[in-house]
Amino acid sequence: MNLKKAFLLIACSLSFNVLIAQDFNTNYQQGKAAFQSGNYKNAIKLLQDARMMGSDQSNTPEFFETLNYLAQSYEKLKRYNNAYTYYTSLSTKLTQTGNDRTAPYAELQVNMGEVLMNMRRYEEAAKIFTAALPIIEGTKGIKSPLYITALQNASMIYSRMQVYDMALSHYEKLIPLSKEVYKGAGEQYAKVLLEATNLYVHIKKQEQALAYSNEAIEVLSKASLNGWLSMAYQQRALIYEHLKNQEQMTQDLKSYVEHSADNIAKEQKALQYSIHKLEAIKGYDAIYDFQLIELELLKKAHGEESEEIAKQYEHIAKNLIKGNRQEEAITFYQKGLLIYKESSLPHMQTLMEIADLSAAIDNIPQAEEYYQKATNMMEKHLSVSHPAYLEGVTKLVRLYTDTQQYEKAKPLHKVATDGVMKSLGKDHGLYAENLACSAWFKLQEEGTEEEAYQLLEQASKMKKRFYGSYSLEYALSVKELGDAKRKKKASEALAHYKQAKILMNSAKASTHKAVKVIDEQIEQLSAQ
Repeated sequence: MNLKKAFLLIACSLSFNVLIAQDFNTNYQQGKAAFQSGNYKNAIKLLQDARMMGSDQSNTPEFFETLNYLAQSYEKLKRYNNAYTYYTSLSTKLTQTGNDRTAPYAELQVNMGEVLMNMRRYEEAAKIFTAALPIIEGTKGIKSPLYITALQNASMIYSRMQVYDMALSHYEKLIPLSKEVYKGAGEQYAKVLLEATNLYVHIKKQEQALAYSNEAIEVLSKASLNGWLSMAYQQRALIYEHLKNQEQMTQDLKSYVEHSADNIAKEQKALQYSIHKLEAIKGYDAIYDFQLIELELLKKAHGEESEEIAKQYEHIAKNLIKGNRQEEAITFYQKGLLIYKESSLPHMQTLMEIADLSAAIDNIPQAEEYYQKATNMMEKHLSVSHPAYLEGVTKLVRLYTDTQQYEKAKPLHKVATDGVMKSLGKDHGLYAENLACSAWFKLQEEGTEEEAYQLLEQASKMKKRFYGSYSLEYALSVKELGDAKRKKKASEALAHYKQAKILMNSAKASTHKAVKVIDEQIEQLSAQ
């Protein structure tokens, strides 16, 4: 090769290298601009090209920034595996070049930790945050936002991993530090308090949890941060639940709902959570208040004549029954009736609910009216063999029997008994109910008492098998034996009443109206 050709080759090689360097710088600058403008997909394309062309500049600040912007672009797009890959590459290069005790390295470690959190690799993340703390302290100081972020993330992870000793030691340092840095105000300080509250709840230090919760609510209220406030009230309600302070728990649940009202879905969720919590402590009056709020939300979402509204009336009625507010419950069931189509099963079921409640409060004319309406509609729109119809007729027979209207009861009793035998069988609870009614018919005849007692014994045993030993139905059947025998077999009646009292407690029906009758009979028969 002559000298001229050799120089030409050298010149071409140098020109090529210059062009590559120029292309690296161009792609790097354009990729950086794309990232800063929020065009992360284009940033990745340009920065990947720059990375491929920058092998000769791999230890320059520009190449380091290329890797950093690449990682951040992937992180913004929630492609955390890719982000972690490039953060790791950058971390290695900074270590190799002796830059692993610098502020940029510390920032990189915090970024890596946050990516690992998003990848749910919490233990690795906690270790990275903890390892970054002395570097941040040496480069930026412990009062820097970066130091507090790393300490806060590590504290939160250790708490969620139930490594409580580490979490406590971190929070004991974090809380006073963040209070000083954030001047005891604002969202960031409140978040620290809420996280610390959560930790102390989990380790069963409720009084300390309450102190931090109170402070968090005060900070959030001053800053008018409703979103965080709703969460804070929910959290404090849980603390009061642990402290068995039902009044304050209820008040905080109301505040939780109130501060969730900026979003219908969020408010609905808050209402459902609150109702669930109050059901556990039998806070029926408070539940009623929440259900009325929920009712208004449903009206806005579905209209006042929708089935959702009828179902909500039913929920309200059932809660009122638990709180022994039967007459009010009937009113809400009646509102639901106006919405359901008359031919629909929900309409007929609601008629039955009103009839049952009316019988329970001894409003016999109203009970009779609604049982008749229900059974007439069921006969028309269902069939005489349908279980709902047979139940309705049996309950009407029972109503007439209990009120000694035997002439009304007997024709329906035959319809009910024949229908139950044919459609449901002799082992069904409804057959046992009709058998008990037969016994009362027998008791109205001379010389048939023993036969009646046997029928009641048989009915009671059947109810025990069908409904269970701890059921209300079985307990009432034993009471009924006492009712039947109290005039002629007082000692046996007394034994039945005493057994019935025990069974009512087992059935968790100690507030049932039958218990008062049982107690009165036990007292009277014991005195004889």
